Amino acid sequence: MLSFDFGENQWEGIVSIFLPIVRQDRLNLYPRLTESLKNDGVYLMEAYTPEQINFGTGGGKDSRTMQTVDTITSELLQMNFLRKRQLERVVKEGKYHTGLTSVLQFIAKKP
Repeated sequence: MLSFDFGENQWEGIVSIFLPIVRQDRLNLYPRLTESLKNDGVYLMEAYTPEQINFGTGGGKDSRTMQTVDTITSELLQMNFLRKRQLERVVKEGKYHTGLTSVLQFIAKKP
């Protein structure tokens, strides 16, 4: 995703599920994602929060690749958030991704 050419005004929606990247890479990626969405295009994401490290149910051990409501709000500029929340939920996604997790979920729309 970091080197992919998303184009401009190409997509009605982009979905990102558990893409672990550090802040500097996110700061480079998010403007490109926003630019690639058509007007009223939607970006939907679910990511682990730093609290996920305590659960040990997937997501790695590097909190720098995890997000919170505060980080996404400050990093994903020029988007209107329709929903953003942090919560704990149970996942059943195989041997190493089963149990209670801590996640950020959001839906944002390009104005």
